[in-house]
Amino acid sequence: MTFLNTNFVVALLASMASAYFGATVAQKVILRNKKKEELEVQLRNTNSAITMAVTICNMGLALKKQLIKPLYDAYILDQEKFIDFEANKAENVGKTFHFEADLQYFGTTALRIKNWKIFYSIKSIHLVEHCQQ
Repeated sequence: MTFLNTNFVVALLASMASAYFGATVAQKVILRNKKKEELEVQLRNTNSAITMAVTICNMGLALKKQLIKPLYDAYILDQEKFIDFEANKAENVGKTFHFEADLQYFGTTALRIKNWKIFYSIKSIHLVEHCQQ
């Protein structure tokens, strides 16, 4: 028993215990920081995906405003002319209603978004795909 009471053994046991608990606490801190970094990456990816989705919606709304609305307004005007033409059949005997359809071709707009992979890097999308199977 005298061997366990020596200063050397007491110092050795104290240093071993402090080294073990110090390493354990350091490991917990490292794991916590790693989890925090993973969450930050997911948050950044989600923010990028939201920004990309808003950009796509904005492009669709711009197409509607710039291309579709003028065609729709012209169609409504021609429809009103036709209704007036049909309402006055007695005056328009032998006449023909001429309608010019504006058949334009709208090519697809090129989405200049380089980072499509951002959608697949979000873990929640993989969970949704897994649940749908």
